[in-house]
Amino acid sequence: MSKKTFIIVLFVMALITLNFSAAQEIDNSTQDDLALSLNENMTIIQSSSKIPTQIDVVSNTTFDVVGDNFQINLSDENNNLISNSPVSFTVHGVTYNKNTDNNGIASLPIRLVDGSYNITTKFLGNSKYQASSKTTTITINNTRVVDEGLSNSEIQKIVDNAKANNIILFKGSSYENVNLVIDKRLTLVSNSNTVLKSGSSSPVISIKGKGASSSIIKGFNIQGKGDGISITDANYVIVRNNDISVNGNAIVATGTKYLNITKNNIVKNGKNGIVLIKSEDTHIYNNKINSNAGDGIQLTKSSNTYIYSNTLSNNGGNGIQLTKTVNKVNYGSGPSNVFISKNTISKNGKNGILVENAGNDINVNSNTLYSNWEDGISISKIGNNRMQSNIITDNHGAGLNFFGEYQKPNSQDISYNAIFSNVAREVEAKDTLYDSGNQLSIGDNWYSDFNTLCPKIKTNNIKFNVKQIGDNLFQAVFTDSKGNVASLLPDRELSYQLNNGKGITQTISGGSAIFAMDAENGDIIKATVDYSDRKQEYSADVPTDPNPTNGVSPSYDYPSIQYDSLYDDIGNGGGNGDGSGNGNGNGGTNNRGNGQSNQESENNGNSTHSQKANPGSNSNNPVNEASQSYDAQDVSQAGASESSTGDVGDSGSQSVVKQIIIDEDEFFKVTGISFIILLIIFTILFYYREDIKEMKSKM
Repeated sequence: MSKKTFIIVLFVMALITLNFSAAQEIDNSTQDDLALSLNENMTIIQSSSKIPTQIDVVSNTTFDVVGDNFQINLSDENNNLISNSPVSFTVHGVTYNKNTDNNGIASLPIRLVDGSYNITTKFLGNSKYQASSKTTTITINNTRVVDEGLSNSEIQKIVDNAKANNIILFKGSSYENVNLVIDKRLTLVSNSNTVLKSGSSSPVISIKGKGASSSIIKGFNIQGKGDGISITDANYVIVRNNDISVNGNAIVATGTKYLNITKNNIVKNGKNGIVLIKSEDTHIYNNKINSNAGDGIQLTKSSNTYIYSNTLSNNGGNGIQLTKTVNKVNYGSGPSNVFISKNTISKNGKNGILVENAGNDINVNSNTLYSNWEDGISISKIGNNRMQSNIITDNHGAGLNFFGEYQKPNSQDISYNAIFSNVAREVEAKDTLYDSGNQLSIGDNWYSDFNTLCPKIKTNNIKFNVKQIGDNLFQAVFTDSKGNVASLLPDRELSYQLNNGKGITQTISGGSAIFAMDAENGDIIKATVDYSDRKQEYSADVPTDPNPTNGVSPSYDYPSIQYDSLYDDIGNGGGNGDGSGNGNGNGGTNNRGNGQSNQESENNGNSTHSQKANPGSNSNNPVNEASQSYDAQDVSQAGASESSTGDVGDSGSQSVVKQIIIDEDEFFKVTGISFIILLIIFTILFYYREDIKEMKSKM
């Protein structure tokens, strides 16, 4: 072998040696890194210098009430507690991060549907401790079942023996002589509209005391000789999806806070639909309150009451009454901070809304009141108030009536309502102390072209005009006395005719709308709103308005329903909405008048159980709790078992896997050496290229 060839071979061998040495060095540095695979549930990556750990379950694994805690203890191999260290719980595909306390215990509140679940607890380890994990099967048995045929005393015994937060599921179709008393937090539910019928004058269901706060009554057909549901001094109660028809009042609430009455059919009750006494922050949402002998809703000495998106019709008394006297008991004052919005109130035996006695902050907005046998809205004693964007039409008395003790409060805004076609006057004040020389002044409203107003009233009729704004393009607009677009006027229905005689209808929202017509020069365009006609001659020479606009329906927003949120997000990725919306959004477009159209838009708002609140001492904070979709169901009887992978003491179950790891520094070291050697080799090859060619030619 020649000298040149020897040099080349020598450099190649040097390259191989250097690379092997670098890898061997890294290999030797990782001899102590072991991956111990114990079973499919656990893998521990450990170093000989780290202390083994273990996870032990210290709580029950069978839970008979929602909200109880699953607890583990984290310790080392000598049972020394490991405190203030992060662990994770994974259940039902969701991971929750917690920390151990000073005693080495980590807790996870359990709020799952009845059944069995695997919870995997993991400790990832740190510079001192090895990682460990443990999988445990838990069983949830939160539901108590009321079978068909049980008597009232047997049902009451189930209720009395239940734990707070339990679900009482009624499986039967009907139960007789029922008078249940609830004094703890329970959910009474039926999935089949179970009939609960009482033969006595006592309420079918009585919810009493602070201990019964946050109870839920859902899915029943309630019948009886007394009241349907009585709620006294209990907060955050939900009454939802029930049919209530009794000889007394459907629902009576006294001394409550954050009561939520949602999506019930409250019909044909012998007295009133809902009676609210000395209560705060009540939401009455999306109920049908019809054909009750008394008032649909009766309020006294309550505050922050939100009544929205309900239907109140054919009640023998008023649709809604604000008063200081209920059932001949004088409570001293009427309600205050009342918000009545987006309701349809019609065909009631007296007034749509009667304000007999009320305090400050009375708000009546975006309602439709029609065909009530007395007045649309009748007002006696009232504090500061705002009444806007209402449709008040076809009532047998006045649209708006002031009477009795009425004196204009310091702040009153009655404006941008559509008040027309009422049998008596649109606005009446004959029974007040006002006179033609001392008129009662209210804001601008739309009274149509056929308005009749009491001479004691001073007001302006909102103007309605139609103008051409371009080629075959027109705009209908309502303007107030200041020339501004009446944007708070409720939606009105516009009808107009094409040349072929075909009628077209269109909604005017926010006081303004654009419509198109196929017209010829000199054609007369006729547009009608609430029996009021406007005519416009079409001209082909009118330039196009560069900025035509359509209005937007007025909106009245209210705060979210407050509630105790134990069940709020029991769901796959969120709550299933066991409550009501918050009333936010545009008001309904309930139009009465020309054509008697009744277009109603329902705004469900946000689901109650998608909204968080801090309900105080009665709440369990749901944040970072194991949760799943809530629905009452039969109890799963699967047993609890544990599969532990945290014990590393049994070395016989371990398999050792050797790992060769090249970290970033070693990678660049090996790469740099290799690059230098390759550069030297290529330099030598380039320098001796002629000799190499000669060698190849001789081979």
